Amino acid sequence: GGQRDGEVFGILGPTGGGKTTLGVHLAVSNANWCWVTGQAAGKRPKFVIYITAEESAVLLRPRVWSAFFRMQRGRAAMPDPFSIMTTPDTLLPYERDDQRGQQRVMSESERYVLRRPILNTCFAVLDISGSAEFPNAGTGYIDELEAHITRLVEARDGQELSMVVIDYAGIIVQRHMEFNGTDEEK
Repeated sequence: GGQRDGEVFGILGPTGGGKTTLGVHLAVSNANWCWVTGQAAGKRPKFVIYITAEESAVLLRPRVWSAFFRMQRGRAAMPDPFSIMTTPDTLLPYERDDQRGQQRVMSESERYVLRRPILNTCFAVLDISGSAEFPNAGTGYIDELEAHITRLVEARDGQELSMVVIDYAGIIVQRHMEFNGTDEEK
């Protein structure tokens, strides 16, 4: 909840430096904040849109699930992570370590059931990576982003938007220029 309305942040760094991971964690943190503040006020919570332009939503999903459900990313990336989730009787050492000091250690399946409504209500992924799932997405620049965001808000019956994370803006510019045959030097 540390971001103020209207603020814009840019995260720069080398490939593999953790920009996407940080972006996912910021978005998940904000979605959690939306849920808590909505519940406290007795109002419909706001939501977050995570726009993925580099990797497909399918590849991004384990990162999001890992952050939301506090699962090890490798476990969240399994072909069917829900079938291998721990239960109260099958806790793994990482869960005990991660939740040390809490009165009760929750299993992956318990965390999933508890936090799934937050994910479904307060988080949306927009895939404009040009993936096989959405092959024509990602060349329309600002107009495309605006149209997709507007459509998502309208589809959610006017649910208020809290944050948009764009991962990453540079590739959106590159694709738009390539699609339109723009000379990068100019």
